[in-house]
Amino acid sequence: TYHAVYLFLAAMLSTTLFTALKLFGVSPNLFIIYIVFAGFYVSKTEAIWLGLIFGFVYDIIVGANVGLNGVLYMFACFLVVVSCENVIRRNNALVTFIFVAIWTAVLEGINAIFGPVSEIWPAIKIIVVEIFYNGALAVILYLALKRTYERLYDNEKR
Repeated sequence: TYHAVYLFLAAMLSTTLFTALKLFGVSPNLFIIYIVFAGFYVSKTEAIWLGLIFGFVYDIIVGANVGLNGVLYMFACFLVVVSCENVIRRNNALVTFIFVAIWTAVLEGINAIFGPVSEIWPAIKIIVVEIFYNGALAVILYLALKRTYERLYDNEKR
C-alpha cells in the first residue's frame, strides 16, 4: 500500500510542484528515482510489478509511447534488484546517485530515440541536466526515506 502512496505522490508532484521547479527547462523524473530506490529493498517479483505500474502511469502522464516506459521501468527496477543482490551489498547516497544517473541516462536516451525529438544535441543536453537533477533529488529523498523504508522491509521479513 505504501507503493501506491508513493505512486500517487510522484504523479501529483510531477504534474504540479516540479513543473514549476524546472532546471534549465527540465523537470526531475520522480518515477525513475522511486523505482531505483525501491529496487534496493524489494524482491524481484515486486520489482517487476513496481516498474511496470510506475512506468505505465508515467506513460499516461507524459502521453507519449504508452507502454514503452512500463516495459523499460520494469526492466530497470528488476536489474537494480539483481545488482543489489549480486554486486552491491550496501546502498548509500552515492550508490543511489550513481544508479539514478545511469538509469536516467538509459531510460531517457531510449525515450529520445523513440520520441519526437528531431535533433540529437538538444536531447543530449536535456538528458544531462535531468541526470544531475534526478541524482541530486534522489540523494535528498534517500536521506529522507531510507530509515522509513528499512523499517518497512525489516518488519515484513519477520
